[in-house]
Amino acid sequence: MASSRAADRIRRSKVVDYYKILEITPRATQQEVKSAYYKQSLQYHPDHNPNDAAAKRKYEAVTEAYAVLGQPHLRNRYDRSVTGITQTVVRDPRMRNQPGRNVRSAFTGESTHYNFNEWYQQHHGEARKREQVRRKNIEKIRKEQEEIADSESGLWVLASGPLIGLLIYYLSHNQW
Repeated sequence: MASSRAADRIRRSKVVDYYKILEITPRATQQEVKSAYYKQSLQYHPDHNPNDAAAKRKYEAVTEAYAVLGQPHLRNRYDRSVTGITQTVVRDPRMRNQPGRNVRSAFTGESTHYNFNEWYQQHHGEARKREQVRRKNIEKIRKEQEEIADSESGLWVLASGPLIGLLIYYLSHNQW
């Protein structure tokens, strides 16, 4: 259902330029698309403009444009069908001095601004290490307990053999 709606949007988009609606260029990053959407959706939102039909239509157009351009796979399809661009390469001007790191595809969802793995490591790294150490200790204790249980059962078998032999000897030599 959702993919058919997306396909309908892209078919209709052949006459609509979503980049113009959001007032951005086709080379805008995903962050710039999002920022333009938030800015315009706040400006034209029906709650901020009651009884204004033009603002409502503009808000609906902005929302539809973001529905396509805000999702990398739909943006890629839109660009291929409307503009003929096969892939948009975005250069982040803040990364000028780091060759190889400043080129990102607008459709991969990669960002030079935000590294989730790095953030996760910074915020949860110590807790993760503590959890790994705790799990190793639990596993070590479990193995030690198994070894003790195995050795105790082996001792019981070894100790019970002579005891049974003594009992049989005593019973067989002593007549009641």
